[in-house]
Amino acid sequence: MVASPLGGSEAGIAVIVAITVLVLCLAAHLPALSSIPASVYGYASTVAFFLLTAQAKAIAMLTDIDYHTNPLLLIVLSMVAGALFGFASAKLAGALAKKALTTSEGRDPDRESVH
Repeated sequence: MVASPLGGSEAGIAVIVAITVLVLCLAAHLPALSSIPASVYGYASTVAFFLLTAQAKAIAMLTDIDYHTNPLLLIVLSMVAGALFGFASAKLAGALAKKALTTSEGRDPDRESVH
């Protein structure tokens, strides 16, 4: 049995999750929510915590500002850190690809002057 703060059976929880994921997908028409995979990943991480831990029922833990004891805050901080690392990785890969492209064409971008 799933330890859900919502109560109910696994089938009932699955229906709730399906409906809320549908709402997330429909909300993708808004520019801020347009990335469906990112929205579903964030949602899945949060719902998984609430469904699989008995601590999800402890409101005192979820309202604590200490990230050592507040697992929900830790999930959010982990997602933000992961997004920042992903952004930095994409920028670094783009810079390395650009440098590789210019050096393969026989030009050295470090020696070119800007006119």
